[in-house]
Amino acid sequence: MASDSKYITLIKKTSQSLFPIICNNCGSKTLIPNNLGVCTVCELIIIKEESDSQGKLFETVIPLLTKNSVIEASKALDGLSKSATTPSISYILGVFYGILSDYAYFNLNYNGKGFMEENSSNKYLSLDLTSKSKEFFFRALKLISKLEQKGNDILYLEFMTNIKLGRIFYALNSLKALNANKTEAYCNYANMVYAVESKRKDSESFVKPMFSTSLNSFFYLSKVFTQKKKLEDAITILKFINENVNMPISYAYLIKLESMVAAAGFN
Repeated sequence: MASDSKYITLIKKTSQSLFPIICNNCGSKTLIPNNLGVCTVCELIIIKEESDSQGKLFETVIPLLTKNSVIEASKALDGLSKSATTPSISYILGVFYGILSDYAYFNLNYNGKGFMEENSSNKYLSLDLTSKSKEFFFRALKLISKLEQKGNDILYLEFMTNIKLGRIFYALNSLKALNANKTEAYCNYANMVYAVESKRKDSESFVKPMFSTSLNSFFYLSKVFTQKKKLEDAITILKFINENVNMPISYAYLIKLESMVAAAGFN
């Protein structure tokens, strides 16, 4: 368990070195190093000097992104759906619907009697939210396809959207274009994400250099540990993240791993 203590210490150290900020993309509270970083919620690049008008679009939704406010948050997002006229807003809607889907799916109670209709309702709600999430991710890609030029921000957005949809091959096309432009802020994070999600054997070598600048790197480290069948290490890291960092992407993954361990009879 020494490795657990090591990585938790690193997470704490990184947290203390970063600065709190409101993401100008999704409006969430996050931590970045100075004026440039990656949001722990939406995973988009934050440039502090840029306008935060898009982030403010979601300011009424952010407080509702909890396990106890799924229906209210979903209705709030539905109300913003007409605002999805840009790739980035469509992407954020996809991210937020995805977060709510995870909360709905895992908000199950097996202590009730009868057929547990509430659990069925949560599962159907989760499926509906997942469908909406994919709808807005594909909308983002459609809007991107209509653009005559793609800067680093659009290439990165295209990359992350394909990653969220599990379209690894298409994500690689965007990654190659990003790497050709050699803009570190976008390339370093994207290369890490691709290495982990494509299950490269050397993925850990892409994750470790990111420890000092991105808390998300520890989430991806947990995925690397899972791929190496180090489930207990992965769970320890995810538990600490969920208790101390605003990073919803780690919530469903933690429960998935805990279920795997329980099913295997380790607990």
